[in-house]
Amino acid sequence: MLNHTAQVELLAQALASDGLTPHEARVRAAAQLAGRRGADPISVAVLLDAAEPEVARLRAFGRIAAWLTGLREDAEMHSPCAA
Repeated sequence: MLNHTAQVELLAQALASDGLTPHEARVRAAAQLAGRRGADPISVAVLLDAAEPEVARLRAFGRIAAWLTGLREDAEMHSPCAA
């Protein structure tokens, strides 16, 4: 399963080189893992939907990859404090 940063990075490199089609099974596994772990359901749905444009699916993968590797921004940490 894609639960390590190195595995996510390898998949990202493969997608950049080859596009989604040859890696559909790995992309699906990453999306399903992210969905089970609570990632943004819209990004997961877009990534899983083969009818979506490839550019949209790749962007969704980027969001999910960042989430899986712990690079997502925490809105609470970055929002200004109310005075």
